[in-house]
Amino acid sequence: MQNPPAMMNNRVTRWPPRRGQVKRMIFKKLLKSVDRIIGSCFRLKPIAPDD
Repeated sequence: MQNPPAMMNNRVTRWPPRRGQVKRMIFKKLLKSVDRIIGSCFRLKPIAPDD
């Protein structure tokens, strides 16, 4: 059987991933969800200076 393409190889070969990688993955997911929440908030209510 042939190896998967190099990019996938780098990402997926090691399982279970090292602790640092797991933390980074979780962190990225958290960041993305926070980003989405903040983005939707700002879209609903454009930023205006507080008086």
